Amino acid sequence: MYGLVSSALWLLMPIAGLTLQAYLQRAATGKGVEERLKVFKVTFLTEFVLSTALTIVLISSGLLRAILTVLNVAQYEFVFVAAGVLLVAQIVNTEVIGYAFTGLRIIEANIIGQAAQSVFVLPLFVIGLLGNRLSLELVIWSMILGSVAASLYGARWIEWRKFFTAPFDGAVLKTAFVFSIALIFPELNYGVLRFFDRFVLSFAGDVATVGIYAFAYTIVNLFYTFAFRILSWTLIPHIMAAHNRNDQRQRDLLLTYLLKISVAIFVALVAGFAIFGERGLALIGRSEYLASAHWVVWITLSHVLIIFSLPGNLLLQLENRTMTIVSIELVGAIVTIGLDLLLIPQYAIGGAIVASCAGWALIAFLKSVAARAWTAIVWEKVWNLENERQWGKLFIDRVKTAIRNR
Repeated sequence: MYGLVSSALWLLMPIAGLTLQAYLQRAATGKGVEERLKVFKVTFLTEFVLSTALTIVLISSGLLRAILTVLNVAQYEFVFVAAGVLLVAQIVNTEVIGYAFTGLRIIEANIIGQAAQSVFVLPLFVIGLLGNRLSLELVIWSMILGSVAASLYGARWIEWRKFFTAPFDGAVLKTAFVFSIALIFPELNYGVLRFFDRFVLSFAGDVATVGIYAFAYTIVNLFYTFAFRILSWTLIPHIMAAHNRNDQRQRDLLLTYLLKISVAIFVALVAGFAIFGERGLALIGRSEYLASAHWVVWITLSHVLIIFSLPGNLLLQLENRTMTIVSIELVGAIVTIGLDLLLIPQYAIGGAIVASCAGWALIAFLKSVAARAWTAIVWEKVWNLENERQWGKLFIDRVKTAIRNR
C-alpha cells in the first residue's frame, strides 16, 4: 500500500504544482533579493493554491473514493486523504528549497531537502523500539511533520517583509506557466523510463527476476546519487547564476567540471563494486540477490548516458526551449517502451538494459545536437588534471592538519 501511495505522490507532484519551482530556479538564481522574491511569490502562492485546490476537489467531489474503489483499496481512503496533505506539504518544501537555491544557499537547501526526507524517521524508530506497531497513517503523518519542520527551518532565509510587499506579477506568472508546464512530461518521463521495464519483466517473467533487477538498479542508483546528484545540486545553481549574469565562460567551466567529475566518480565507484561487490553482497545480502552483482556494471551504462544528457538538457532549459525537451523526451520514451516490449520477453534483464541504454543514448544525442552542447564543454579542462591534483593536495594537507591538531 505504501508503494501505491508513493507512486500516486510521484505522479501528482509535477501535475499539482505544474513544476513552477523549475522556473523559480531558472529565472531567479543569482539575482537580487527583490527580483528573487518577485518570482518566488508568484511560484510559491500559485503552487500552494493549485495543490491545495486539487486535494480538496479530489476529496470533496468523491473522485478519490471512486478511484480507490476501482483499485480495490477503498478501505484506505483516510490514508490517501493524509497523502493529499503530504502532497501540499512537499510542494511547499520544494518551493522553499528552490528559494534557497536562488540565493545560492546550497548547503541550506540540501539540509532542507534531506531533513524533509529523513527527520520523520527518528520518531518512527523510537516508536518501533518501544514495541508499538507502525501504521501507514502514522508514517504519512510523520512525513508531513518532517516536511513542515524542514520548510519552517528554510523559511528563516526568506525576507518576509519584502515578500509581503512584493507585487504579484501576472507577467511573471504567464512566463512561468509557459516555461514550466512543458516540463511536466519530462518530469514524469524520467520515472517512466526507469520503472516501466519492471512491469514488463514482471509480466513476461517472474517476481524473482524483477527483484534481482531492482536490487542491482538500487545499487547503481546509490552510486549515481553519490557521484552525480549531490554534485549537481551543488553546481547547477551556480551554473544558472553565471548564465543569468551573462558569464558564459564561468557557466561552461562549471558545466565541464560537473560532467567530468560526475562521470569519474561514478565509474570509479562501479569499478570498485565490480572488484569487491560480489564478496560484499555475500556478507550482507541474501543469497538470492547475489545474481544482481553481475548486472550492476551493465546497468551503469544507462546511468552514464543519463549524465551525458545533462549538458544538453540544462542548456535547453537555460535557453527556455522547454518544448524541444518535451519532443526529445517523447521520442526517447516511445523508443524505450517499444524496445522493452520487444526485447524483455526474450532476453529478460538483458533486454531491459539494452532498451534503457538505447533510449537514454538517443535522448542524450538529440539534446546535445539541439543545444550544441559540445560548444559549451571546455575540452582542454576535460583532459587536464592539474586542478584535480591541486584539490587533492589541498584535501590531504587539511586532513594532515586536522590529525595533528587532535
